[in-house]
Amino acid sequence: MAPTLVVINVPAETLATSNDADFIRDYQWILNNSFHFGKRQWDVLAFVPEDQKLPSQRLHLTRQIIIGKDLLPREQSPLHLNLKAEK
Repeated sequence: MAPTLVVINVPAETLATSNDADFIRDYQWILNNSFHFGKRQWDVLAFVPEDQKLPSQRLHLTRQIIIGKDLLPREQSPLHLNLKAEK
């Protein structure tokens, strides 16, 4: 069975540790390896990490990298954030 959807949601903690050049390289590597190669095709969704865990410059870079791959950056839904807070 082939995949039909790949969801990218990199934890904010892993994105906050590197400098900007390393971040750009690593995040693009993740996105590039999530796209299909060859005949099999699937859809890709890329989520932006939670706002309160990253500096605004890093969030802006994340959105720009996602847009550069012709994807629409998805934000964490308020429902998802509310469910996390209740735990």
